Amino acid sequence: SADFGLLPLAVKYYYQLAKKNSTYRAQWYAEAGRWANQAADYARAADAFRSASASLNQATNFNQYTNNWLNASINAEQFEQVKPFLTKVVAHPPKSLKTIEKIANISYQAGFYTIASQLFFTLALRDDAIEKQRWYEKASYWASKAENYTDAASYLIKAEQITNNSNDRWVIQQRLIDIYMKDKKPQLALSILLPILKQTPENKKLSNKAIYIALINNKFSLARKLNKNYLQTAPNSLNALSNQVEIEIADKKYTQAIHYIKKIIKITPYALKPRQQWAQLEEQEGNYSLALELRQWVYNTTNKAEHLQKVIQVAQLDLKGSGLKTLQQLAQQQELPTQAVYDVFFHLVNSGQKKSAERFLSQYLESHRAKKKLLITLAKWYGGEKRYAKALKTWNKVEKYFGRSSTSGLNKFELLWALNRKHQAHRLWLNNYRRWGKHANTRQLSLMAEVAWQNKHTKTALSYYKRLLNKRYRGAAKKRPLQYMRIAILNKKMGRPRTALSTYHKGFIKTRNTDLLINGLQLSFDQYDTYNFKRLTSLAKKYRRQFRSNSRYWLLQAANAQQNKQYQTALRYYRKVLSLKPRSREARRGVRDIKRYLRGI
Repeated sequence: SADFGLLPLAVKYYYQLAKKNSTYRAQWYAEAGRWANQAADYARAADAFRSASASLNQATNFNQYTNNWLNASINAEQFEQVKPFLTKVVAHPPKSLKTIEKIANISYQAGFYTIASQLFFTLALRDDAIEKQRWYEKASYWASKAENYTDAASYLIKAEQITNNSNDRWVIQQRLIDIYMKDKKPQLALSILLPILKQTPENKKLSNKAIYIALINNKFSLARKLNKNYLQTAPNSLNALSNQVEIEIADKKYTQAIHYIKKIIKITPYALKPRQQWAQLEEQEGNYSLALELRQWVYNTTNKAEHLQKVIQVAQLDLKGSGLKTLQQLAQQQELPTQAVYDVFFHLVNSGQKKSAERFLSQYLESHRAKKKLLITLAKWYGGEKRYAKALKTWNKVEKYFGRSSTSGLNKFELLWALNRKHQAHRLWLNNYRRWGKHANTRQLSLMAEVAWQNKHTKTALSYYKRLLNKRYRGAAKKRPLQYMRIAILNKKMGRPRTALSTYHKGFIKTRNTDLLINGLQLSFDQYDTYNFKRLTSLAKKYRRQFRSNSRYWLLQAANAQQNKQYQTALRYYRKVLSLKPRSREARRGVRDIKRYLRGI
């Protein structure tokens, strides 16, 4: 089976051998595990190797098959199944240091960082001085990964105590600082860092690191204290001034930060970063006009696109100030981000400057490469303003530059209908309705249904009204009676009177619209459908208040009674109609016919 590549079958037979042959059971299970591994069936491989390991009946926790089982379990992502074994090893570790190292490596591969850390710590306790430091560092690393920062720090302290190498001690101290920072113990981090800084005060890197640690832990007074001596000895030092700016910004004292930024600008008047920081602070304070002025200075100095982008962003925030003029001027010279064009256009619209808005966007589209989204925005705006001819012309431009689409076609269809060019709307719909069906919104679908209805496209109209009936949208309740009515009428046209009657019945239940039920009565009467007439009449009696003053309802009841030769009942119903509608010709004729018939008898 294995030779022919039938690996799952080979695994099956090795399992059978293992169950039948107790002498070589472990070997057969191991073979099953090997071939299951080859077949990438890691769950089966893990089971086989575990059975092989258990079959040896050895007193030790770790044998020749245990490693294979653990690796297969990791590949099968059966992490929780190996955890009890690994926990047991921590409590009773093997004598072999190599075995402990293997299990430690497997532990972190399985994601059990705490167990890995504990096993490396065991190695550190058992090993000689040569490897002790390495094991402590590994134990610390995996304890840190497990977010057990207390143990991580403890192991590093032990590693520092036994090292004789100054470079190693330096690295360990830096790692210890990082661990204390992660453990949110900045004081302990600084307790290591400050003595080092005291010995090497000229080390600006360490000084900056100490300030950084103080800052990120909101120890602003400490950060100021650390930077104070620096400023006193070198008041014009850019590094010290920059540190002070960062301190004031972190403490949200923006006025003080700007004060130090201005000092930096006096020393380096052409530096970009100070002005960029200043601009950012003014933005946060809402002083967009000044921020815009600063951003423009930076852009004029560098002429870089990234700085122009900042100018545009701030100008978008300052549309009520100089930002509007800035964007309008930029728009004459180059393309703007689409959102910036939107912002200018809609700001002008919302502030009542509709002509200016139209002129801005129209000129922008003429001056620069036409953008589809902007053209569509202009077209839709024209439509919203009921300037349908302009909107139609703009949609034609969209199609000219970007090709026809269902979106443009549907919008043109709506506009043609609004312009009362119904023949063109019908022709456009006729050429595209198969493609439009999936893309039309509710309003467009309603209009398509109306066009199909008016032009007697019965099947298509029916499908549209059914889709509308299943949609939920604002104002749907008001349109439901019409939709049910037309679905019923269309079904009748297609020779399906029973479906039509069912629609009338369901429509009345859903909408309580009396016209639906009365039309249903009329259809059942015309079709001589006694069952549905009685069914609808029964429903009407349930809601009799709605029909009490409806002359058409009583006229149908009278006609039905007359048809069924229930003349006295019919007379009563006709008189009810006449009481509601005295000039009803149908009711008068009905009364006259019945009386003539009764006199003849």
